[in-house]
Amino acid sequence: MRVFRDEELKYSQNFLYNKNLVNKLVKISNLDVNDIVIEIGAGKGIITEILSKNVSKVIAFEKDNVLFKRLKLNLQDIENVELLNEDILKYNFSKNSDYKIFSNIPFNITTDIISRILSIDIKPTDMFLIMQKETANRFIGNPYSKESLKSILLKMFYDIKIIYRFNRTDFKPVPSVDIVFVHFSINSKLEISDINLFKDFASYLFMLNENTIKTKLKRLFTYNQIKNISKQININNKITKLTFENWLYLLEVFKTKASISSKQLIKGYYDKYIKVQSRLEKIYRSRK
Repeated sequence: MRVFRDEELKYSQNFLYNKNLVNKLVKISNLDVNDIVIEIGAGKGIITEILSKNVSKVIAFEKDNVLFKRLKLNLQDIENVELLNEDILKYNFSKNSDYKIFSNIPFNITTDIISRILSIDIKPTDMFLIMQKETANRFIGNPYSKESLKSILLKMFYDIKIIYRFNRTDFKPVPSVDIVFVHFSINSKLEISDINLFKDFASYLFMLNENTIKTKLKRLFTYNQIKNISKQININNKITKLTFENWLYLLEVFKTKASISSKQLIKGYYDKYIKVQSRLEKIYRSRK
């Protein structure tokens, strides 16, 4: 029998090793025996095995070939686990009409996974993700951090909160950053017909190189419209100070009051944002 060595692993990850802790995490989630659960980065299979005892089916992804071979050996007798040696970013989520995600994802692809979830039509009803605290704060925004375009777009679909804080020693190897367990609970706050409009609207305003909300709004609204908006929100702040409720208000004003030319101006801006982010990610990874 071949002995697999950790130094052979291609995709770096910090693993939970305490089964009692994993049981605790599953218990504080809202998983039940009828759930189909996707696990991203199954690793050594500790989470996979415990999930299999609590849900209807586990679809476990492991891209690393060494870990995948271990998983096949260790979990071969568990009938409700489907193991896939595939890239989750290329997975067709529409195969599942109702599913949840529970995962200790490799930290270097957290942003890619969240972006992928935002891009698909059939989203998980719940996500339970083990994440770096700093990354989680950026995705959650208020009250943990400033709002960003990512946090605002996520809030279109999910209520997000930290439900558990780990000790660094809960993982092997021990990470150099703080780790948290985050619950994303689906709660769509927009009509389906408004989602693409909101993506373009928010992306346009965030990408404008202007200092204040007021100077950004001047590109889309008339003087009188901005004057009325200023009665509801502080437009002299930076855009990161806007709450999600402020954004919903602005969207409604834009839908009902903005000119046709303004509505044409923002078209396609979400796609532009995605392209910019993709280029930045490539530059960042090439420098690592």
